[in-house]
Amino acid sequence: KITKIKIKNYKSLQEVGLTNFKKLNMIFGYNNSGKSNFLKFLILLFQSKYSISRVETGEEVKEFSYKGNFWQGVFQNCHFIFSNNIQTNPIEFQFSISYDESDLG
Repeated sequence: KITKIKIKNYKSLQEVGLTNFKKLNMIFGYNNSGKSNFLKFLILLFQSKYSISRVETGEEVKEFSYKGNFWQGVFQNCHFIFSNNIQTNPIEFQFSISYDESDLG
C-alpha cells in the first residue's frame, strides 16, 4: 500500500505530494488539474521497466534489452512525460509503502 508519494516535473505535475495515501479511494478536481497525469504516473512507476545487459565475448560486446521488475531499469518510448517537455529537468519522485504478511499471500 502506498503511504506517501511526492512527484516533481512529471507532465503537468510541477510538485505534488500526498500523505496518508493508503486511505485514499477517490481523486477529484477541476478539469486539467492533473488527476489523469497523477494516475498515469502511478502506472508508469509500477509497470515493468527495461533493463540492459552487456555481454562481452572476446572482441564483441552485445547489449540485450529485456523487461525487468518495476523497481529497477529504465523507461523506453515514453514521450512527453517531462514537465513542459523540458528533458533537462529530471523527473523526481519519492514514495513509501507499507505491507503486512497477509499482503504477500
